[in-house]
Amino acid sequence: MDTQQDDVPTTKVAKTRRVWRKSEEDALIKCMVTEMCDKWKADNGFKPGFFTLLEKEMEKVMPESKLKASPHIDSKVKYWRQTYAKLTDILKLSGFGWDHVNKRIDVDNEVWKIYEQAYPKKAKEICGKRFPYFED
Repeated sequence: MDTQQDDVPTTKVAKTRRVWRKSEEDALIKCMVTEMCDKWKADNGFKPGFFTLLEKEMEKVMPESKLKASPHIDSKVKYWRQTYAKLTDILKLSGFGWDHVNKRIDVDNEVWKIYEQAYPKKAKEICGKRFPYFED
């Protein structure tokens, strides 16, 4: 069960950036899954106009959020892509698995220690964290 409160920001960021709430992230993922079709797929992501469509859908679902395609939605999707890439790379390594129940990396302590020594920055970014949207 996710212990995050809906009114607690999901990530710590600089004060100049918008802090996303879990309910906003949930709504964005639902909108993306609902609206995604071959029409919007491109070789490197999404065709132009997809984030604008998401902005309109988010306005319907969460009008109080005031999320805009740029900079809000595109930066959140960029962050998710970067996170997905890191997790995908780690999961390709021997000894790492995915815990579908807890939505986190499953790894033996000894394997983790070796990884942490080799990649301290990446390890710090993912250590013990849940990734509830990874499979979506």
